[in-house]
Amino acid sequence: MKHFRYRGKRIRPSDKDLVFQAACGVGLTVFFLSFVLLNLWNILQSRWRGWFVSGVGGHRVYLLFTTFAAVVSAVAMIVLLRRLFPDAVRQLMHRQKLARMVLENQWYEQAEQTTQQGFFKDLPHTRTKIARFPRMYYRMENGLLHIQVEITMGRYQEALLHLESKLESGLYAGQVYRQYSGAA
Repeated sequence: MKHFRYRGKRIRPSDKDLVFQAACGVGLTVFFLSFVLLNLWNILQSRWRGWFVSGVGGHRVYLLFTTFAAVVSAVAMIVLLRRLFPDAVRQLMHRQKLARMVLENQWYEQAEQTTQQGFFKDLPHTRTKIARFPRMYYRMENGLLHIQVEITMGRYQEALLHLESKLESGLYAGQVYRQYSGAA
């Protein structure tokens, strides 16, 4: 019987903007929570029936202040998370780079390309539907990267077999790591 072994996080086509999505998720959550907490008294005291007609009235300065404070707290939380958890941010960046590498090299099978009319009539919007994205898993253990790629003897077998040199230069390009010993 095969035992369950954690392969890692699966790389998906939606991971191409992973760092931006994570930053927006954290930032918007902190913004809304801090904004609601700072304005909780005003929210509970409001008469909602005539609120839209009369506006916020004399609370405009306080509303601007709390909005500014909520934005500052959201930005501070993003910076703090980046400083406190650099490995988690690095993992997000690596997963994003892997997804973009597969998408830019077109190492996936396309089902069909559909042309839709977009908002502007002059510019047709072409959308590619992905039939099969290669199974790729990313995991970091003890400072080592483990990347598993399923090779299906298909069209992109040769490119996926020689992936090691691209990954080594691409994921750690521009990053310097130093090992510190206990003795000074």
